[in-house]
Amino acid sequence: MPAAEAPPKSAMNSWKADNTAPILETRALCKYFPVKGGILMRERGQLKAVDGVSLSLGRAETLGLVGESGCGKSTLGRCIVRLYEPTSGSIHFDGMDISRLSQGELKPLRRNIQMIFQDPAESLNPRFSVGQILEEPFAIHGIGKAKERRDMARELLRRTGLEPDAADRFPFEFSGGQRQRIGIARAIALNPRLIVCDEPVSALDVSVQSQIINLLLELQAGLGLSYVFIAHDLAVVRHISDRIAIMYLGRVVELAPADEIFSHPRHAYTQALLESIPRPDPRSKTKARVLRGEVPSPIDPPKGCAFAPRSPLPHSPAQALVPPLWKEVSPGHWVDVHPATVRDWESQLSAEEQARFAC
Repeated sequence: MPAAEAPPKSAMNSWKADNTAPILETRALCKYFPVKGGILMRERGQLKAVDGVSLSLGRAETLGLVGESGCGKSTLGRCIVRLYEPTSGSIHFDGMDISRLSQGELKPLRRNIQMIFQDPAESLNPRFSVGQILEEPFAIHGIGKAKERRDMARELLRRTGLEPDAADRFPFEFSGGQRQRIGIARAIALNPRLIVCDEPVSALDVSVQSQIINLLLELQAGLGLSYVFIAHDLAVVRHISDRIAIMYLGRVVELAPADEIFSHPRHAYTQALLESIPRPDPRSKTKARVLRGEVPSPIDPPKGCAFAPRSPLPHSPAQALVPPLWKEVSPGHWVDVHPATVRDWESQLSAEEQARFAC
């Protein structure tokens, strides 16, 4: 069954996410990479991969991160699990700032924060058997003895839909979907509370995608997991996410409940992404909105509104130089309000806020 036809999350889970006490918060998080050049390879600029992202994630909630390739989704995910060191801003897990902890201080937290990678063929050690891969987290954290670790590894395989004797085989002996199940088994081995899913189904056949999504939903319902689910396909994200954040050039430009994003998208970029979803109806004559130009360089992003150079909405060159306003346009629905991003921008702003765009 194609992922786009998988049952919606609301039909598979009866629980409500508790957003009153977020398990994860990022506050003005930035990750810049130095750009070097010349004979002496001196720093000549910075690539702003993540540029001031503030998000929160409730317990047992799924937050979808969506955007074009290169918008900073995966970099944000790697910052959250501290595979990348943030340039500035902070990351709070269960109320504790983890953005400046040393690797030694992070080790106990690794049991609570895990990651599922996009390409299981690259993330699984080809020299290790599946059993060794799944036993490794237990060995690193000193959990159980050799026999107990073997038993726990086989139980993880059962829980993720694989046969226990798969522990004796190597990753190259499995299909892509099976390898991703092994990656998921490794991620849940230490009973984490938060998992960052970095495009976990984008490298899989469409027929396998919904199976992996349903597995993630079943594990979430049984273990109370919180997910940051990164993807570029809104049709996939819709069925697993409680809320969806749309990223563009390192920043979040719209954030709302999943149903609200699909029924009432406000940002012109979000609308273009939704219109680009293929519709399996030959009678449909709806044409997707084509954005003009290319995504600007994150090394030298446009001043003011980064989306203005590609926007189909009318705005003046002077207005394009004015930064947008991050506003809650309806309960729980936030968007970067600007003449180049929101069609009815004036109705969303006070007279004082409108004055900044009176250029």
